Amino acid sequence: MTVEEQRNQLLWWHGVDNNGDTLNFEGNSYNVNIKLKYKEATATTSLSSVKSSGILSTGTEVEDDTEIDIYKIKLVQPEISNSEPYKYWINSTPEMPDVEFQAKVEGLHPIITNFTWNWSLKVWYQHLGTEYTQPYFERIKIPLEGEMNSLLPESYWRVIFGGDIIGGYTELKVKLRAISNLKIVEDSLVINNMPSPNQDETHIEIMGQNPSKQTIRDRLGSIMSWVICYKETQFLHFRSNGKPVWGWPSGYGVMQLDPPYSYAQEFDWRANVDGGLRMIENKRQSARGYPSRVRTNGDRWRHQPFPDATDFIEEELKMDTYQLFNGGHYYIWDNEQKKWIKNPYIDNTGYAEGCKALEEQIINENYPDYWN
Repeated sequence: MTVEEQRNQLLWWHGVDNNGDTLNFEGNSYNVNIKLKYKEATATTSLSSVKSSGILSTGTEVEDDTEIDIYKIKLVQPEISNSEPYKYWINSTPEMPDVEFQAKVEGLHPIITNFTWNWSLKVWYQHLGTEYTQPYFERIKIPLEGEMNSLLPESYWRVIFGGDIIGGYTELKVKLRAISNLKIVEDSLVINNMPSPNQDETHIEIMGQNPSKQTIRDRLGSIMSWVICYKETQFLHFRSNGKPVWGWPSGYGVMQLDPPYSYAQEFDWRANVDGGLRMIENKRQSARGYPSRVRTNGDRWRHQPFPDATDFIEEELKMDTYQLFNGGHYYIWDNEQKKWIKNPYIDNTGYAEGCKALEEQIINENYPDYWN
């Protein structure tokens, strides 16, 4: 931008067309005089005026070929209890953190008035195998918005989450709309979303803290659910970095829901536990109906009915339920021996067997490592 263009921009900003014109502002008259002078490679642009003599006063130095920033927005990090900038924590209850942001204007000319601040925060989480791998699919984005009018060149926004427990990466936007002598000027600032792996970018994350393992067990309420939860995550919903425990291919949280049925189940351990209990019951019902399906249609590995297949006894029902939580039926019907035998068509039957061994430990109060 040339010096002449810089001068014209400042004249426009102050609502006049030429040097020496009178500006009426809030009942007062001011004479505007823009003086441009060079110092080496720098053009110094000053409004050589003082309020006592009826003229405004300010000054800005700019490079000769650099545009003048009339004003800019600076996001100010709020004071929070955690020492890590822009990191907020869902507590173990769980409750959302108290999140407040502040923005202010720098380089402000005194004739700007009537500020309108628009805030928005988008929160989402992605299926990640590792922290920065390509997601299987992007989870639902939850937008939170706020708007306020102010006569002050700064704004505070306290985020209202409305009872939802949500976490993950975020995108914070703040937009300012200001009026100067009946002219509308807008600017905005974005704090970016998920950081790239090799860049130290500012980004905002909402992470979670684990409840006690006993609190998890109290909500689970049965030995079978304790056994499965311990096998899956040792009663941990979050990793040490505050992100939900993840297991291949899409298991999330303390019960490794694969995949979660709702966004809440990723960051609200209670929702994850409740979803796990429903899944256990669904697997139990599937195991209970399995013998009837085998009698009528056979199993998935042998496409023929076995009308002599008997209903499960309680121990068989339990073993098949354990196995179904991890994948596949533990039993197939042996038509020669006329009994249920260990399924030779799947290679992970050790899951159910490990669950049975762990259950016996718990009953005998011989608790495994990391139980508490």
